[in-house]
Amino acid sequence: MPAKPDSVEAPVPQRWLRMRESRLTHRSSQEDLSPLLVPQPARPIPVGVVIAAIFTALRTAFVYRRDGFEAAAHRLSRTPVLRRRRSWLEEPVEAMEPFLARQLSRQVRGAIRTASGMRRCLFESVGIAAGLRRCGLPAQVVVGYEIAGASQDTPVHAWVALGATPVSDDVSVAHRFGEVVRYPEDVGWR
Repeated sequence: MPAKPDSVEAPVPQRWLRMRESRLTHRSSQEDLSPLLVPQPARPIPVGVVIAAIFTALRTAFVYRRDGFEAAAHRLSRTPVLRRRRSWLEEPVEAMEPFLARQLSRQVRGAIRTASGMRRCLFESVGIAAGLRRCGLPAQVVVGYEIAGASQDTPVHAWVALGATPVSDDVSVAHRFGEVVRYPEDVGWR
């Protein structure tokens, strides 16, 4: 009786190979064009900064869920924006700040949704703003009223902004909603 080989490779159908090759080609072309279409930070945000932002955001979200918006807004106003915490930012700071804040806000939003499920925009915005402020970014929660059209469930929406630039939503949110109020009212540099 002939001896069996140790490993027998099953033949791979040709269509699987073609699909795999097309996916690899498609992915590489997206990765090559991405830095050209959207400016990217030269280095990723340090893990310690992301963890600090997520931890602060989750604590603030817990206060919101337990005690309501007023308590969370008070906690947000007490979260200082410390200049010494900005050491992780790259130079020039002003040019990259919105991109870094947008990247960090996506990670913080993901953690909030993982821990608390899908919530209203105000709940998420308060947590995201607290996390960004903890990392030295002067974020504020902006509440606005819809200007034109009834595309939302409610005509009121909340988002996080650095100055006039929205970072937790797309940039068009500032054109679709008129600003009513900001929390906290002052940036809070210390």
